[in-house]
Amino acid sequence: MDEKLLQEMIDKITKGKEFNENQIDEIQEGFENGLSMEQIQFYADSKFDCEYMHQIRLGFENDLTMEQVQVFAKPEFSKMQMEQLRWGFQNGLTIEQVQLYANPKLKSKQMQEIRFGFKSGLTMEQVQMYAKLEFDSCERISCSYESEPAGGIRYGRKENNL
Repeated sequence: MDEKLLQEMIDKITKGKEFNENQIDEIQEGFENGLSMEQIQFYADSKFDCEYMHQIRLGFENDLTMEQVQVFAKPEFSKMQMEQLRWGFQNGLTIEQVQLYANPKLKSKQMQEIRFGFKSGLTMEQVQMYAKLEFDSCERISCSYESEPAGGIRYGRKENNL
């Protein structure tokens, strides 16, 4: 892309808004990587720091729909939580599956375990147990399969009626 045209597009997006250098870099990356004006305008919001903008940009660059990106493009999620939600979509999970663990009160490691459960073929009912706030640390979820290699959410232990 022509440097002059790129700068004009960046100026159009940032006009009247305050962004730091890192946020402007994310906007520029979007243009350079072929995102649409609508996609870039979506994440070119000063409520998002550069790391949040990065997660949203990666979602669009990996062909996620606006509806999918809207699930995780919320300031109440940490960068690592946003990443887990984005990876869920990139791994082929449905919006319903990702929304099950799209809860800012869940830790990112817990989200990861839920995502792995779905990837392993577990049903919504089986995975819902791990989406409860009582499982507030990775150790509590991990113990079930680290001590029993054949069990736990990652290994798809279905006979426990998870």
